[in-house]
Amino acid sequence: MRKQTTYINLGDFIYKEIGCSNRIINRFNETYDLNLIKYVRHDKPINMFGEVRNYHELNHVAQSILIGLKEDIHAYKKDFYASKTSIIIAERIDESPELVFKYVYKSTFSNDGLFFSGGPRTIVPYNDFKVSSEVRDISSFQILRDIQMDRRMNLLRKFNGNNN
Repeated sequence: MRKQTTYINLGDFIYKEIGCSNRIINRFNETYDLNLIKYVRHDKPINMFGEVRNYHELNHVAQSILIGLKEDIHAYKKDFYASKTSIIIAERIDESPELVFKYVYKSTFSNDGLFFSGGPRTIVPYNDFKVSSEVRDISSFQILRDIQMDRRMNLLRKFNGNNN
């Protein structure tokens, strides 16, 4: 006889067991490529971005993963909501402030200088935004992931260019 998988409501679970919001879980999920959507019961609507919602039900594997990462999720949350500059982010992720600034700026403003809805927050207008400007609701570790993704793609393109 096959063992029955135990599911629990995500909203209840992250509130009671992890102590954070759905927003932080989804940001952490994206930053660290956890792909939590593969651990939810699929009788509820799934969005195209792979984000988990409070109404989803998680299986025991996802529950164990998240409990094991609880301290890391709390550190991520602390970093995400803290006001910080590109200089502080650069120190945290061991990158140059100038490089980090490009990614912070790109995450904060559109090409037209408009704030992204749901994106990082700052009180500084885009034309006055600089490496020492404070921003919050952004993860230092997501910035690092974005930098690493671009580096990997550049290396792949370089490799591809050398093999043509």
